[in-house]
Amino acid sequence: MIRQRRQIFFIRNIVILLILIYTLVTLLKNDFDRYNVEVEFIKYQEKLDDINHEIQLLKDELDLSNTKEYLETLVRERLGYVFDGEKSIINTIKDN
Repeated sequence: MIRQRRQIFFIRNIVILLILIYTLVTLLKNDFDRYNVEVEFIKYQEKLDDINHEIQLLKDELDLSNTKEYLETLVRERLGYVFDGEKSIINTIKDN
């Protein structure tokens, strides 16, 4: 009788221990998965911030391109345009 009770007690404790181990492993796996999702989220959030910054720079450049001063600057830099009465200076010294 006592031996049978000890066996039942032992089996019950083993089952409880297995349930606790399973629960612990499941919780740790869930925490690990959650951490990985958060890391990925942060990575994609940083990419989104970079893209939004680039979009804002392009919008600013588009707004600038509609101004007369920007067009004059482009004509001067890319085409070498000089207004009447201005003198053009050409650098002939070569850099080493």
